[in-house]
Formats: sequence, C-alpha cells, structure tokens
Amino acid sequence: MRQLLLLAAPLLSSLAFAQVSVDFGAKPTKTSEVPFVSIGSDRAAIFLRDIHQRDLKALQKEMKFKYLRCHGIFNEEMDVVKRNADNSLTFNWTKVDGFIDRLKEVGIRPFIEFGYMPEPLASGKETCFYYRGNTTPPKSQAEWAQLVSEFVKHEITRFGAKEVQQWYFEVWNEPNLDYFWRGTQADYFKLYETTARAVKAIDP
Repeated sequence: MRQLLLLAAPLLSSLAFAQVSVDFGAKPTKTSEVPFVSIGSDRAAIFLRDIHQRDLKALQKEMKFKYLRCHGIFNEEMDVVKRNADNSLTFNWTKVDGFIDRLKEVGIRPFIEFGYMPEPLASGKETCFYYRGNTTPPKSQAEWAQLVSEFVKHEITRFGAKEVQQWYFEVWNEPNLDYFWRGTQADYFKLYETTARAVKAIDP
C-alpha cells in the first residue's frame, strides 16, 4: 500500500483542489428518483434462496426500488423447458413463479431480461459465467417465440394484463459483447424481432 501511495503522490501534487462548503442547516431539496427505479442483481435462481430473500427485504425496507433486473430467467437451472420424445416442448414455470413472487413480496416489479437460451432450444454449447448461461441463438425462432409467448401468457393469467403491462422487457443481455452473445448482429436482430412480435401479439 505504501508503494501505491508513493506512486500516486506526484499525480496528486499536480491536481487543483476546490474548496467545498456544506450548510447542514439548509432546507433539504428533492433529489432525482431515477436511481430508485431499478436495481440489478445476479440471476433469477438466487432469489429462491431464503437468505437472499432476507437480504432483499432489508434492502427494500431502506431503498424502495420499483423494479429489479437480473440474468438467467430461462437458465437451465430454472428448469423452464423440456423437449418431449415427439419433439414438442413442455414448459414448467415453478421456479420462475417463485422468483417473481419473491419480488412481489417486497413490492418490486420484475424487469424481465429474456435469456439465456434454454439448452433444449440452443444452437450451441457456449456459455457465460460459472452458472453456464447459454449464449447461443435458438435453433428455431418459432420455438423461441413459443417460449416467450407461453411465459407472457402465463404471467398475464397469474397477475392480469394491467399488472404485466407495467413490467419492462429486455431482449438478452449486452448482445454487442461476444461473451454474452455468440451469434452475429443479424442473428440478434432476428431474435429481437421474434421476441417483440411474440410479446406484442399477446398485448400490443
């Protein structure tokens, strides 16, 4: 640490410092609420842990965030999609419901990030992070559309259209970085179009 401070000293000596005065008796003014609109947090699966919910409750008691965005609502660990012997798809929303219910419990709405690619739908094996979120495009745009459609319809059935209309939806995470998206730019544009059309077909 001493070496670091010594290296920084010549830099500090060349800086100009401004004098700051603080009036603790001044009447407080309202600040922007933008920082409290949304918070980001890891991935959906960790919200199924009781200890995480304990911490989320403590945070929300103090901060009152309106939305929460995280990765991996369709990750393999969420057990969302199963491919049947006849090649049809079966959807299981149990863990997704648990994730969203825990947000609702503390007064937070979900900021849904569609991703990552469930293994039964994926065109490849490339993944990101230690929890192995699949970063490849879908083998079938129609199957991806089916996944998105079934998810949105399921949530409308649970909470009603007026509630789900207040949620935000995002197509993937940082697709401009090849760590998160192994397809081309054109592949992403197609994924975006497919996703947007699937959602809007249910509720414009």
